Amino acid sequence: MLLKVPSGIRYLIEDGCRIVYSRSAEHEDGDVSLFLLGSAWAALCYQRGLIPLHASAVYIDGKVHAFTGRPGAGKSTLAAALSARGHPFFTDDVLIIDPARLSPDPLCFTGQKDLKLWRDAIELTGAARGVPVRSVAGFDKHYATPTNPTGAVAGVMASLVVLREGGRNSEPEITPIRGAPAINALRRAVYRPIFAEKILGNRALWQGLAGLAGKVQVMRFTRRMMPDEFDSGVAFMARWIEAHD
Repeated sequence: MLLKVPSGIRYLIEDGCRIVYSRSAEHEDGDVSLFLLGSAWAALCYQRGLIPLHASAVYIDGKVHAFTGRPGAGKSTLAAALSARGHPFFTDDVLIIDPARLSPDPLCFTGQKDLKLWRDAIELTGAARGVPVRSVAGFDKHYATPTNPTGAVAGVMASLVVLREGGRNSEPEITPIRGAPAINALRRAVYRPIFAEKILGNRALWQGLAGLAGKVQVMRFTRRMMPDEFDSGVAFMARWIEAHD
C-alpha cells in the first residue's frame, strides 16, 4: 500500500512487516511520526490480519479497559485522568486486536505509548507535556507522558466503553450494549475503516468484530463534558472499573 498524505510525505507499507517513508527537508520529524504511528501503522496491522481500534485504554491486573468515541469525545483525556488516579495507562489512540487470539480470552496489544492531548486536557489530568504533535502554528496539541504508565504491551481486553456527551441535566451513567448494536459499536471504533475494507476485507472484519463482541463487555458511558464536572465523571468510571475487576 502506498499512502500519500497532503503534506507530501509518502509511506510504502509492505507485507505486514515493513514501512518505508519518503520526506523532503521541510518536513519535521513530528509530522513524519504522526502518520507513521497512525495511518501507516494501521495499514501494516491490517496486512497482518490484525484489527486496530481507535481507542485509548488503562491496564489493571492484566485486564484492559478501553475507551472509544467520536473525535473529541475525551478517550485520551479519560485514560490520562484514570492513570493519575492509579489505574495504569496502557495505550493511546490505537488498540490492536488479533482475531485469531480471542479464545479463551481476547488478547489486545498496545499501539502508541505516548498520549496526545490538548493543553487544557494536560492541565486537567496532570500529564507531563512534551513536544507539539504537529509543527503547525496555533495547533496546541502535545505528546504527553501519563503519571502512571505501564510497561505491559499485551493484556486481556475486558471492556470497550463508548463515550457519549450527556445533556445539561444528565447524571453520569454507564449502560451495556448487546447483540448487533455491540458489533456496530465495535465497527464504528475501527481505525481507518476504509483500510480495513480494502486490505483485510469486509468478511474477515465483521467476523473478527462479532467474535470480539462475544468476549468483551461493550458499554456506553454518558456524562456531561464540562470542566467542573470532569472529576466526578472520572471518579464514576474509576468506581465502575474497580467493581468490574
